[in-house]
Amino acid sequence: MFEVFPRATRRVCAQHLYSNWKGSWPGKEYHDLFWMAANPFVYKKSLNALQKMDPNSAHYLDNVVEKWSKHQFDTLVVNDHNTTNFVESFNSCTKPFRDLPIMTLLEEVRNWQMKRIGSRLDKAVAMSQNDVTEYAARLLDARGDERRLCYIIKAGEFNLPKLQPPPMARTVGRPIKSRKRGKDEPRKAKRSTILKCRKCSFLGHNSRICQGGLMAKQRKEAATTSNDKGKKPTGEYESKRKNVGEGPTKGPTKRGRK
Repeated sequence: MFEVFPRATRRVCAQHLYSNWKGSWPGKEYHDLFWMAANPFVYKKSLNALQKMDPNSAHYLDNVVEKWSKHQFDTLVVNDHNTTNFVESFNSCTKPFRDLPIMTLLEEVRNWQMKRIGSRLDKAVAMSQNDVTEYAARLLDARGDERRLCYIIKAGEFNLPKLQPPPMARTVGRPIKSRKRGKDEPRKAKRSTILKCRKCSFLGHNSRICQGGLMAKQRKEAATTSNDKGKKPTGEYESKRKNVGEGPTKGPTKRGRK
């Protein structure tokens, strides 16, 4: 892609860069200075502080080929994101459609976007003037004046070089849908092994094998439990329970004595 579009801006996710960088320079001080350097106003000040702590840490960040700090971004590109959070959010929303053919996938994405835009439009129409701040009202008025300058460009009219798809290499096993989590990220919670039937709302089975209540095995366990609760205690425990509160016991009687 860089060969086909050499003038295109290339950025790297600051979060992923920090994940690689903190392996050699961990700690809260390095963490704070890194994200201060990602800010467009205190980049040099943060790098000078890193230079005093460890010159190699500042040299590593200053020699990253891709752009990651906001002060390096091109002003013509109207996007100041230095992380890929919005990309990962979009991938999460399109996760159910990844196994579909490409045209069906694009159609599902279009339907999802239209529903999202429609729901936001309904919320905007239902809002009153008191729900919008003065700053937001001025901003909406300015955007309304600028929309007169917008025009439509048909897709396919750009004379751009063709970008070839990457080579496909089929790996063993099923394709992975979930992204790989970092070492410091929380792991995905495991699914509970307790089943709950949607028909009878009892635990221990699902709706496919539901018999209108507890299963035979569960009824047997419930009956055993209830029987154990109703039984009288026997053995040593029974003898101890009888002796409690009965006072001193009588001594043994002699045999043959009347």
